[in-house]
Amino acid sequence: MSRAKKKHGSRIIYFIIAAIFIYIIVQSFFLAKSSKSGYVVAEKGDLQDIEEYTGVITRQEQVIRASQGGVVEYYYPGNRHLSKGTLVCSLRDNYYGDLLEQKMDDLYQQMLNEASSTEYAEDFKKLDEDISQQLAEYVRRKNSSEYESVYTLKNSVKATMDQRDNLLAILQNYSINAMLKEQGIYTEQMEEQSVSVWLPTAGMISYTYDAYEGWTWEQVKSDFTENYDGTYETITLNLQEIEKDAPLYRLVTSQSWNITLFVDAEKADNFEVEDKVAFYIDMDNMEGTVIHKEQAGEQFKVVLEVSEALADYANTRVARLKFTYSGEEGIKIPQECILEKSFYKVQEKYIYHSGSQASLMIRYEDKDAMCPIQIVYEEELEEGAQEGTQYVYFELPDGLEEGALMIEEGTTKVAPLSETGVLPYVYTINGGYQVMEIVEIEYQSDRYAIVNEIKLYDRVLIP
Repeated sequence: MSRAKKKHGSRIIYFIIAAIFIYIIVQSFFLAKSSKSGYVVAEKGDLQDIEEYTGVITRQEQVIRASQGGVVEYYYPGNRHLSKGTLVCSLRDNYYGDLLEQKMDDLYQQMLNEASSTEYAEDFKKLDEDISQQLAEYVRRKNSSEYESVYTLKNSVKATMDQRDNLLAILQNYSINAMLKEQGIYTEQMEEQSVSVWLPTAGMISYTYDAYEGWTWEQVKSDFTENYDGTYETITLNLQEIEKDAPLYRLVTSQSWNITLFVDAEKADNFEVEDKVAFYIDMDNMEGTVIHKEQAGEQFKVVLEVSEALADYANTRVARLKFTYSGEEGIKIPQECILEKSFYKVQEKYIYHSGSQASLMIRYEDKDAMCPIQIVYEEELEEGAQEGTQYVYFELPDGLEEGALMIEEGTTKVAPLSETGVLPYVYTINGGYQVMEIVEIEYQSDRYAIVNEIKLYDRVLIP
């Protein structure tokens, strides 16, 4: 082999290595650009259709009211399920409560004054004088070296104080016994004037109400939420004075409750009687059974029966319900991947084909000439449409200007190049390059779209 041939072969190897290196650099550039923006992998999925409605909650419930005025004392907290016959609270005439309180105060005051006003006054006086004399004697005989006298005084005073405390304890016992005896008298009188409130039937008690207790779903009209002020009043609890007929508590007597909503006619097919439907209230996933459906003007009135979470929504009259339905299936990508761009478009009958190359025949002043174009999208011919009337889309190539006259293939007819159309597209980055792909949007929601023209597992750029 000659030196010239070896040199030529080396050049080819160097050229191939350089080409590979440039390819790696270009791939790295586009991969870095794509990774910076991020991408998603096209996968099969479905579009979820979300519908929201305002529902009105009704229950089997009633407000229990006070049969008399007075002070109420409760025995159970709210949202508690109790059996029939449970003592919920009691009412007592406030006069006897005030009288008992006054008597108690008098007895305590009497006990405090007992030491100076009873037969034991002289005994307390003598003990106090003994303590004073012991202290005075110590002061008269006080000498810095007589440490023993300090301990003698301590023991003597302590013995005298113990006698005084014992005497006071005896006196207090007498007073307390007398007080308890008198207290018992007034307690019995108070109990004779109290009313016990027993649960008439099993159910859940609550200490709120909104004046719509007793309503049924039949009474709920489409304008209910417009007139509802959205507030529950709280019943003041324990040892508060109330008037006759004031609310004592609310009693819910069934675990099942109803939600009434009004839906547009085109959505009414999502609700059929006896169907079970899933929905959300706030973040709670719940289920209900459709028990009623009827047309109400331009809408349909739908009633659900729910058998769960009664206590969680015991203080709710109006709730926001969210229903989620599975929609169309296909290649699903996020909406933010889809871009739009304006392209020029002409009818297929103006396109000249030569192998895989598409061109336009452009009329110039001196001659007609072919102008190659790169078609990015072709519309399908609609059923019954004339052949060649569907549009093809392309970007305007260099040397071709808007307004140029196009010659229809096989005729002498001309038309100006002027029409444009907007097409959706995405970038795929499967091989490291960004490739623009025109897509057809079959279905879309707020967040996702079902599209054609990209393949399963394509990497779709997020701009």
